[in-house]
Amino acid sequence: NGAANGGAVYFEDGLTTLTVNQNSIFTNNVATSKGGAIYLPAALTGATIEDSSFEDNTAASGGAIEFYSTTSSSFSSNINIKRANFTGNKATSTNVNLGGSAIEFINVENVDIDDCTFKSNEAGNKGTILFNGFDGIGLTGTKFIDNSAATSGGAICYAGSTNGDSTL
Repeated sequence: NGAANGGAVYFEDGLTTLTVNQNSIFTNNVATSKGGAIYLPAALTGATIEDSSFEDNTAASGGAIEFYSTTSSSFSSNINIKRANFTGNKATSTNVNLGGSAIEFINVENVDIDDCTFKSNEAGNKGTILFNGFDGIGLTGTKFIDNSAATSGGAICYAGSTNGDSTL
């Protein structure tokens, strides 16, 4: 599958919650811009991704998934990612503001990533996970194996400002 944004799935503004059901598999999707598999350009009030796999997806930013809220006053919030696998995803852009070979979060709050595995993901610039404009990030029981970024944070890159705590 391929598109400019959201190689497999693109959500228009107006979506308030998202659930990706168990055993969903997103493989070999390509976006020339954002979100190789999934692109969410809206301020969500809740998102849950559980027991799913994202493999070999590619985009300029957000190789597998991009959560993008347009302003810091309308954050996406309450994002929970549990027991998901991210393997071989790529963010190809070398732009200093972009990255996230597996996931790019722009303007988010209350993100929990639990018991996930990130393996062999490659960013042309920043992070396997890139947080840019964030508040309240938690990672528990998550593994990072053989990930790389050309400039910053092979596993995680925190960019922009934060108003809250992060727990790793």
